[in-house]
Amino acid sequence: MQNPSCVGPRGSGHYVKMVHNGIENGMLSTVCEAWNSEGELKNTYLIQIGSEICQRKKTPKGDQKGEGKGESGYVLDDVLDKVVQDDDGSEGKCIQIWRAGCIIQEDYIADMLEPILLNAKEPIMNMKLIDEVATDLQKNFDALKQITLKAIEWDNYVPSISASLEYVKYVSSRMLATQFMEAEMDFFSAHAYDRPNVIGEDPGKPSKGAHHYEWRPA
Repeated sequence: MQNPSCVGPRGSGHYVKMVHNGIENGMLSTVCEAWNSEGELKNTYLIQIGSEICQRKKTPKGDQKGEGKGESGYVLDDVLDKVVQDDDGSEGKCIQIWRAGCIIQEDYIADMLEPILLNAKEPIMNMKLIDEVATDLQKNFDALKQITLKAIEWDNYVPSISASLEYVKYVSSRMLATQFMEAEMDFFSAHAYDRPNVIGEDPGKPSKGAHHYEWRPA
């Protein structure tokens, strides 16, 4: 990752680095749960190094520096499940700096987004509304559900994958569980609510709704 000062004025570089680290940790967590070396994940740096990590066995001599010694087992067995990011301080255009040399390099995503961002006539505020991105999310939705279901069935730990599924469900749904929450709050405290598909009310402002229903006559 390049120096944050190269990305733009004021704190823009630090913002990009913050987003970078969020993506990095999300990818690291997901890679821990499932990985593939073909298709959308082809040439993903974390996948490549992950495959090496999972195959590295201990040896009687170790790495000549005192690590990885043992008659059996994998070096990964010696790694504590704690992540420390940039503790030694050794770590801008944005999509370009996330290619080769960056821990979150991902050719598939970069190849998809770079021409779109370069040719955009106005700022893109929501990546999920890009046709190519939306199509990919839809195409992989069923597979994501099946992976999560199998993981639950086998008692595997998949917090990142399951959270990704819940996020995609949440942002693509037209009617959320909060509908029931709004109704209950209106029931017990006349909280009031807005109505779906009504201009001026949907999607609505972060303020008290325009309607109240007497759920239980006094």
